[in-house]
Amino acid sequence: MQTDLFSSDAGVTQSISSSGSGDIRRAGSIVGDRDRDAAVHAIEADLSVRFKTDFTLITRSWTDAAIATLLGLDISAGDEVILPAMGFSAMANAIEMVGARPVFVDVDPDTLLISIPETRRAITSQTKAVLVSHIYGQMVDLRILGLILADNPEIHILEDASHAFDTIHRGIRPGMRSTAAFLSFFRDGSIDKNEGGAILTNQLALRDAIVQRLPETALLLDDTSEMDSIDARDNLPVAPTLDSHLLSHIVTGLKNSDASYQRRLALASRYDTALANTPLRLPRSQPRQQHGHHLYPIHIPAMHRDSVQKLLGKQGIQCPVHYGSLPEMDLYKNKYRLNPDRYPVAGRWATGTLSLPLSPELTDAEQDKIIKIIKQDVIPMLLGAFN
Repeated sequence: MQTDLFSSDAGVTQSISSSGSGDIRRAGSIVGDRDRDAAVHAIEADLSVRFKTDFTLITRSWTDAAIATLLGLDISAGDEVILPAMGFSAMANAIEMVGARPVFVDVDPDTLLISIPETRRAITSQTKAVLVSHIYGQMVDLRILGLILADNPEIHILEDASHAFDTIHRGIRPGMRSTAAFLSFFRDGSIDKNEGGAILTNQLALRDAIVQRLPETALLLDDTSEMDSIDARDNLPVAPTLDSHLLSHIVTGLKNSDASYQRRLALASRYDTALANTPLRLPRSQPRQQHGHHLYPIHIPAMHRDSVQKLLGKQGIQCPVHYGSLPEMDLYKNKYRLNPDRYPVAGRWATGTLSLPLSPELTDAEQDKIIKIIKQDVIPMLLGAFN
């Protein structure tokens, strides 16, 4: 049973103890005075129960969570962290901010998740972690990843689980088979709120190390003068504080998360049926998985992507581009002398992907309008490009 996030402080204490995380309130300060902030304890307890992890720590942002964990693992200058070439720049930024080097590998052409074979080939004596991203609501197969790392137990598996709040793959949730997983409550994160993040882990020593390194994390995030790109610096989703108003929004989002997921699941199913016999490309869903359906991406030829986006925008249909190919960013391409051609899948999808509306507030009638416009206006425009 999930914690009642509006319970009294006594109820919160009982819930934390029952989830195996009773000493979280003594972990130290991340957001204000943790002994007085019952909302923080309740959120942490609820997340520990949901993800079946021993410890949860609420942070100011996803970036706080990632940097604090990297520091807690003593990952620093001279170390390498493998990550997918297609994703949000905050992943690579966090690695750079602790002094380590991001090592990009291409993504799987069917699922857009990090390529396991490419990951194996990228491992060196400097590799300290693999940071996977459960993009769009699908999870990397952590069992297979664990097998290829079996001969390298010193390499940590870290998870960007921002899109996997509702995802279960072969009975595994984020945080269950890794060193740590990171959640985001950012606008496009787990529960669609403005800021906030969380760390999920089963390792007590790591939890303690993270808490000890949090002041250092704050210093790194407050001084971004060493970043090579103002654009990269502006993209960091860092909040100056996690106040009570935001915490109340996170509480509400958590209480509504199951209903929100069921609605997104229904919307995704309707898209699947309507677009099944069209030339639009969709990522393949993995078997034995509860798909999180955090976003609904479609792929069209790159030469037509902007035109399609404008056409839909004129009809009031906003279809953003959520992810790019990180090796094509000047910051990383120039610094590490990367050849974007080595990441063809990430490059192809990043230049041709749009996300269709999937908000739980979207009505069936509104979705029918979107589907009708795609079939009547978009598909005829693209038929020549697909042939």
